[in-house]
Amino acid sequence: MKSRVFLGLTLVVLLYATTASAQTQSSRGIFVSPTTGVSVGTVWGVFVGVSRYEHKDLNLTYADRDAHSLYVFFSEHFSGRVPPDHFKLLTNDQATRGKVLQTLSEVLRLAQPEDLVMISLAMHGLPDTAGNDLYFLAYDTDASYPEDRGISQYDLIKQIQRSKVRKIVMMLDACHAGAFGSSPTLLRSANTAEINRMLITLGQVQDGIAVLTSSSAAEMSQEGEQFCGGHGAFTCALVEGLKGAADSDRNGMVQIRELFDYTYREVKRLTKATQHPAIEGRYDNGLPLATIPSAGKKEVVITDYEALQARAEYQAKLEQAWRAVQSIAKLQDVEPENRISVLNRFLKDFSEENRYKGDVEKLKEQIHQEAKEKEKQKQKELELTRARTEYQARLDQAWQAVQGTAKQKGGEPDSRLLALNRFLQDFPEDNRYRSEADRLKEQLRREAREIERQKQKELELARGRAEYQTKLDEAWQAVQGAAKQKGSDLESRLLALNRFLQDFPEDNRYQGEADKLKEQLQRETKAKQKPKQKETQLARAPAYESPKEIAKQLVPEIKGSDGAPMVLVPAGEFTMGSEYAPNERPPHQVYLDPFYIDKYEVTTARYGQFLQATAEQPPPYQWNNVNLADDAERPVIGVAWADADAYCRWAGKRLPTEAEWEKAARGTDERRYPWGNEEPTNDQANFGRSGGWKGYGMLTTVGGFEAGKSPYGVYDLAGNVWEWVADWYDPNYYKKSPDRNPTGPSGGETKVVRGGSWSNRASDLRASFRDKVSPLYRNFSLGFRCAQTVVK
Repeated sequence: MKSRVFLGLTLVVLLYATTASAQTQSSRGIFVSPTTGVSVGTVWGVFVGVSRYEHKDLNLTYADRDAHSLYVFFSEHFSGRVPPDHFKLLTNDQATRGKVLQTLSEVLRLAQPEDLVMISLAMHGLPDTAGNDLYFLAYDTDASYPEDRGISQYDLIKQIQRSKVRKIVMMLDACHAGAFGSSPTLLRSANTAEINRMLITLGQVQDGIAVLTSSSAAEMSQEGEQFCGGHGAFTCALVEGLKGAADSDRNGMVQIRELFDYTYREVKRLTKATQHPAIEGRYDNGLPLATIPSAGKKEVVITDYEALQARAEYQAKLEQAWRAVQSIAKLQDVEPENRISVLNRFLKDFSEENRYKGDVEKLKEQIHQEAKEKEKQKQKELELTRARTEYQARLDQAWQAVQGTAKQKGGEPDSRLLALNRFLQDFPEDNRYRSEADRLKEQLRREAREIERQKQKELELARGRAEYQTKLDEAWQAVQGAAKQKGSDLESRLLALNRFLQDFPEDNRYQGEADKLKEQLQRETKAKQKPKQKETQLARAPAYESPKEIAKQLVPEIKGSDGAPMVLVPAGEFTMGSEYAPNERPPHQVYLDPFYIDKYEVTTARYGQFLQATAEQPPPYQWNNVNLADDAERPVIGVAWADADAYCRWAGKRLPTEAEWEKAARGTDERRYPWGNEEPTNDQANFGRSGGWKGYGMLTTVGGFEAGKSPYGVYDLAGNVWEWVADWYDPNYYKKSPDRNPTGPSGGETKVVRGGSWSNRASDLRASFRDKVSPLYRNFSLGFRCAQTVVK
């Protein structure tokens, strides 16, 4: 213990010496890391931004300005200190895959070990469908085949592996950029020898690689006029931070960790917490990226320098030693006698002009008091430990009993809840089973609610059956009398029997008698030699006399011509939109005519039948990976808007309008989600699954979330897959939308998608949430369902 005390005293001198060494090193390069003392020889930079693509449907707005702003900042910041050709700018048609990789190769080959290389990419980012790589879309990349002309994460890592540079900072402003380096399978395409060489090289890097990304793996990166007058939110924050806003310790340097912390806070503020930058890699937190100019200091002229210097050195040593001694004296884990010994040594070494003598005596008295208090505390802790041991033993015993009772399926949920509440009241503190008990309570509450719902449902079913049977009895009495009335026309009697059988197709206990009567009437008709053609016409007569009657007899559920069940959404008003996002404003009243909508998302099995019936129709994206034995009841994915529209037309239906989709999802009570206003859980929807597409197992079978259905009984309107609707997208459409049966803008560049998918966050599952996608886009999270107009 004694050696530890004097080691602490020595640290003061070592720290002073280290600081002096770091200051001496600063003359050897552009700047020096204050945390490691390692200098930066010179700076290189490659800045790439693509706003205008060869495939124009990919165009962005401000990505090229993002790259240009960073290029201008570093070029001007290091003007006169770094040759201007150290910084390379590639934008738009200059940023082809070949040109970007060639420029990176040249810079990384020329840079020396002590140099700093900065790589900035502002462009589209796209994870591959198997989750094995992340592609950055260059000017000449086709988004449908990113592996052909895209710049993969593996391409970038391979370039770095060949370089001798020890300090690399990557700034990636792209959607899904947070996936960079996050998947353990991302190097699958490299052979074993290449991977081993790469890992050995990166392991030898002293200062390492830092990767700053604009968003998490599942997020889209935002750009707009509101970000520094026209930038991506991430680059806007980066440039402001580099100019000095990130220098939190005011040491005149913008260090990499300061820059990231500032950027993270600023991007989260600018995007209202919908975009979260990230930093990965092995790097020096204190690595400077820019310096902040400060005013020069005026030299002080001192007379009698040697005498003043000696006194100043003595006072400096006194101050330095006092700080060390004061810190050691306050260390609770050092024995009191050792701390007092250090204080006495301090008084002996600085016996003259020591203004801290009084403070030393106070500290010594304080140490004596602490020693007494420490002994008392030991006794108290011993008693508390004994009491805690007894308490935990009783807690364990009580938990075993209450857990068994709570999980006993035969008991009533209320009595099991009572036992759990009593357990939590008896053990309110230091209860390590609280979270499990809370989960059990919530489970029991759900069971109680489900039992109550089941009772209500059974009651309603019983009431409905009784009403149905009453109507059946009344109708049978009437139709039986009419059918047996000998004097009436045979054709009208047969028509009455057919109407009766059509109106009561299920649970009809008079079916047998009605069939017998029907055969008897048919025999009588033949006996009178009625034309056979008339009998055929009678058999094909419609169930109702006119379309107006059809509208009056709407049933809650029908089957479409593709065999898919459809549910009725009645006519009436509902509130469309919300205040949560600008493109959802303003909330407004909309009247819709009645319509039917698919109860479930269109499945791979039904879409397979469509492909067989229409041989000219191209298969969806990822269709080769479908296993119909396992994936038949999972939603179809990889369909463009035209594919979805073609299917619905083939089935005698259509895509729902955006207004119809939202009403089917949220009803008329302005709920946030199809099931209500509570936040989504895994019992209600398939969502929040990060890490990229790993096959059809990421999807759940349709109709699997009973707790997540909408007020009209429609399933999976939140999560699983995004769903195409009929409308073109306009962010301001709600401000001018008609209040009856709106069908969206007359044209546009993107189509509306609704509902979120398996990879989205909870906030994207809101029933009023709107997003836009190119109608040509196909990916592993896009599906659809159909709607059908009611004939009036």
